[in-house]
Amino acid sequence: MNDLVLPVAATLAALAFAAPATAAVVPGQGIAGVELRMTEAQVRAAVGPPLRVTRSRGTLGLLVTRLHYRGLDVDLQRLDGQAVVTRAIATRAGERTRSGVGVDSSLAAVRRLPGVRCWSEGADRYCGSGDRNTPLARVS
Repeated sequence: MNDLVLPVAATLAALAFAAPATAAVVPGQGIAGVELRMTEAQVRAAVGPPLRVTRSRGTLGLLVTRLHYRGLDVDLQRLDGQAVVTRAIATRAGERTRSGVGVDSSLAAVRRLPGVRCWSEGADRYCGSGDRNTPLARVS
């Protein structure tokens, strides 16, 4: 299982502040120039216009606006009366943490990160830290 590849390396669903510019992926903070709690206008200013926009209902029934980019999806939800980034998902190999973990990293490399747990959903594998089963919990 150590040679299996992680298809989606970073899922960020947290409420945090600006990410340092030294790593493309900063768990719990940001990814690919997108920081958690940014507004849609700030995301568009940082990474440009999305290829498409979709809307759906999240787990709690709240409206989720997803901005789709090449290799990056950004979710926005209303918090405190304003739609802000609550999650960013990268699928492009260039997005990495300071330690070099990212898309296409082996599961063994990801599991070596402190506090990380891995799980499967259908054919997809995910890894993250935090309690993903608690609504609005800090999860990376």
